[in-house]
Amino acid sequence: MSDLNTSNTPSKEKLISDIKQLVADVEELLHVTTEQANEKVAGLQARIRENLSATRRQLTEVEAVASDKATVAIQEAVRKVSEAAEAAAVAAQNAAQTAEEAAKKSAESGKEAVQRAAEATREATHTAAAAAKEAAVKALDILKNWVH
Repeated sequence: MSDLNTSNTPSKEKLISDIKQLVADVEELLHVTTEQANEKVAGLQARIRENLSATRRQLTEVEAVASDKATVAIQEAVRKVSEAAEAAAVAAQNAAQTAEEAAKKSAESGKEAVQRAAEATREATHTAAAAAKEAAVKALDILKNWVH
């Protein structure tokens, strides 16, 4: 996510907005001066039209690159959340397994209670991990729909 500098995002958006406004103002100037018959004005208008066309293309490319970088950063974040949820599920299952093994080693009188507690812990952990993973999958689906 380091490719997307969120602190610069507002200034990039402002720059893009300013350039769009400049393009609109120059187009209006071209329209207003269209009736001028002067050769210098005609030559200037042609150069301005060429520059405006190039600026529009470059602005479109800049916006696309910024959007692509944001999309990649979001996808990476969602992937990391999904991996973290999966790692949490594995760790929780390992903890539940350890608790169950401890219950098996405990004294016979408390063995059933400890086993029930270990089973309840395993089920709760599994449910929580499944919910976290489902949330990450849904976030990824939303992102995929947003991108396409």
